[in-house]
Amino acid sequence: MSIGAIKQGLSGMTAYQKALDCSGHNVANACTDNFKSQQVDFQELQEGGVIVNISQQAEQLRLDSDNTQTGSDTDLAKEIVNSLQYQHGFELSAQLIRRSDEMLDSLLKIK
Repeated sequence: MSIGAIKQGLSGMTAYQKALDCSGHNVANACTDNFKSQQVDFQELQEGGVIVNISQQAEQLRLDSDNTQTGSDTDLAKEIVNSLQYQHGFELSAQLIRRSDEMLDSLLKIK
C-alpha cells in the first residue's frame, strides 16, 4: 500500500509541476501578440495516480480597430488562481510521499 501511495504521490507531483510550467508559460507570454494560451487537463489513471494533458486553448480572436488580431488570450486572474491550486496540489502530493515513507519506515522497524 505504501509503495503504491508513493507512486501516486510522484505522479501527482509530476503532473502539478507540468501544470505550473504551463501556467508560467501562459503568464510569460501574456503580452505577446497573437499568443494562444495553453490549458491543462488532469486525467486520472486507472492504476492510480494522475497525468496532465496540455492543449492549445480554443481560438478567441481579439480584434483592434482595423480588424487585425492583437494581444493574447491569456486571462491573468485565471492563471494566478490556477497557479495557487497547482502549488497546493504539488505540496499535498509531496506530503503523501512523506507520510508513505514514514509508514514504510515504521513497518521495516517492526520487522
